[in-house]
Amino acid sequence: MTSEDVYTYIRAQIAAKELFPGARIVEDGMAVQLSTSRTQVRAALRRLAFEGLVTIVPHRGSFVARPTEAEIRAAYECRLLIESETVRLAASRITKGQLDRLQELVRREEQAHADRDMQRFLAINDEFHLLIASASGNLFYERFLRELSDRCNVYLLFYDRFMLTPPEQSQALREHTVIVQALTQRDADAAVTAMRRHTAETLEQLYF
Repeated sequence: MTSEDVYTYIRAQIAAKELFPGARIVEDGMAVQLSTSRTQVRAALRRLAFEGLVTIVPHRGSFVARPTEAEIRAAYECRLLIESETVRLAASRITKGQLDRLQELVRREEQAHADRDMQRFLAINDEFHLLIASASGNLFYERFLRELSDRCNVYLLFYDRFMLTPPEQSQALREHTVIVQALTQRDADAAVTAMRRHTAETLEQLYF
């Protein structure tokens, strides 16, 4: 098993809530469990640490990261400011092709949610938000949001209610639909309102 395989396995364990924030990941035990070497496990852990999913403490070991509530709220405050502006700009600049793509992404999100595939859902969710940022025409907003999205995905993997929420009750899916409708109508005020509600609701749906 390669380090990529180990990385994928541990990340999936975190997404499935099999590994909780603060849990220790023992290199020897993981290597035996996956029939691989400690070198492959160590490489996977370093990659997960770079992404913020794992904390490596010298002389103590590796632990699933434990973001604080204050850190998470600060990140979403930044996200609310950035995405309010990207969606406002996108309302007047988005193309028909981009609108069609957003509608397709909402459909794919629905399927990922129905399949209970959180990692696929997060990847599609990222594409949805980054496409709006791209449609804004501002490369700096897009760059900032990409970095912020990577961080927020860590929080969602740890604390989101995805696995507990039936698809038909998903607030995110409904809000994405409303955002696309506002953009289709070129209604900047409605798009901003919908995006701000969506960001605030995403934060409030997290359980700490």
